[in-house]
Amino acid sequence: MEGHYYGAICLTQAVAEGISKFLTLRNNHRDSGNQNSRNAMLKKRGVISLDAYRAFKLIEGGDRNDYHHLNSNIETDHEKLEARAGDCVRALFEIQIEVFAFSVGEGGTMVVKNPLYWPRVDEKYILTNIDFT
Repeated sequence: MEGHYYGAICLTQAVAEGISKFLTLRNNHRDSGNQNSRNAMLKKRGVISLDAYRAFKLIEGGDRNDYHHLNSNIETDHEKLEARAGDCVRALFEIQIEVFAFSVGEGGTMVVKNPLYWPRVDEKYILTNIDFT
């Protein structure tokens, strides 16, 4: 069971890092290469909210390398791992809700909050196999 928690923690850390890099590039900012400084820059420039910044910090947690490299000091307590994994998943959900926010508009159309983060073709947002009606 611990492997599932390690996997959830690593995956959320990797996805959060990818989203952070994506936001940096899409907003034409220089990537410092450091996750924490990149997220601080995104917050300072108004790309992400304070809540999203805190969610990024929670996911990174200062233990990213320990989990990704399975260092000897990695957490082994089942209950602590379960709690950490749950916190990471909830925090990633918060980030995704903010960054990729959308609502359903007239006729089942998709109305995105941040168009810069969505692919488009002929002024329409690309979604497949989704029916909002």
